[in-house]
Formats: sequence, structure tokens, C-alpha cells
Amino acid sequence: MHLANTRITFEENENRLKIILPVKRSPFYVGLYTALLLIWAAATIWVIIQAFDIPQRDIPLTSKITLFFIWAVWMAVWLWLGRRIWRWWQFNIADREILFLNKEELIVRRPVSILGLTDVYDLKHVEPFVYDEKFNSLAFKYGSRFVLCGLGLTLTETQALISWLNRRFFPELDDED
Repeated sequence: MHLANTRITFEENENRLKIILPVKRSPFYVGLYTALLLIWAAATIWVIIQAFDIPQRDIPLTSKITLFFIWAVWMAVWLWLGRRIWRWWQFNIADREILFLNKEELIVRRPVSILGLTDVYDLKHVEPFVYDEKFNSLAFKYGSRFVLCGLGLTLTETQALISWLNRRFFPELDDED
């Protein structure tokens, strides 16, 4: 089922509502994050090979231990950076965004084959959906932060989805809220 002349698709069963939103991909960011991911992976392999070469070198034991600790700290930072690159690559490579809503939670998913980003929000703490003018997207407040989704939708599609979602999940709101 589609939402009134939009590209938004709904699937519903007794347990959950599934909303499929199109995503507007940027070839620049897809290329950038793919290149960063490949560079990160190659550098990681090189650093690991170099770390296994340290015991073979003719240097004092205290220097080897110091080098190992420096390498361990560097790898922790490096893996953190890799995780960030991996997440942004998945965000930009996904061709759709899926919202799952049930009585307890809201799940925002950007699938990439069997991988992808999945964020889960407790529906008790989700505030009504709004339009974010800065990013031209659907947004909702969760605690102290705003969560964006539907970045590939047009203004008309976003407004239609916001109206539909708020009527369905926040019926106590009136038009002025």
C-alpha cells in the first residue's frame, strides 16, 4: 500500500507496521566513503603485519613492550575510526530506509544486503514527528536529541507522512501542536 501518490510504501500485520522510504544517494559520498573504507582496511592490514614484525627486530625488550603499548592504543583509536567510516559507508550506500513501528518500539533501519544500520527507540520516549527545515526531513525528538529519517523524501511526501504518523501514533495531538 502506498501513501497517497507518494513513493512511501506500507506493510502491516498484527505485530508491526513497516514503512519503506526511498533514499536519495549521493555518488560523491558513496565514492568518498568507499575510498576511505578501502584505505582504512589496507592500512589496518599493514599495521597488523608491522606489529608482528616487531618481535623479530633487534631492539631491547623494554622498547618492544613500549612499542606494543603504543600500538595497542593506536589500534583502539584506529578501530574506533574504522567503525565510524563503516557506519557512514553503510548510511550512504543504502538504497532505502525502513521504519518498523509496534506497540513498544520504533526501529529505523538502513539495510545494505544482510548488513546495515539499525537503531531502536523506545516508543514511550519518542515525541511526535516533525519536519526538520535544516535537513528537509522527517524528525522526532528522542530524549535530548533529534533523530532524522526520510532524507530522500520530497516536502510533500514528508508532510503527508508526518501527518499520517502523528494521527496514528499520537492521536491526542490537535492540529496546533
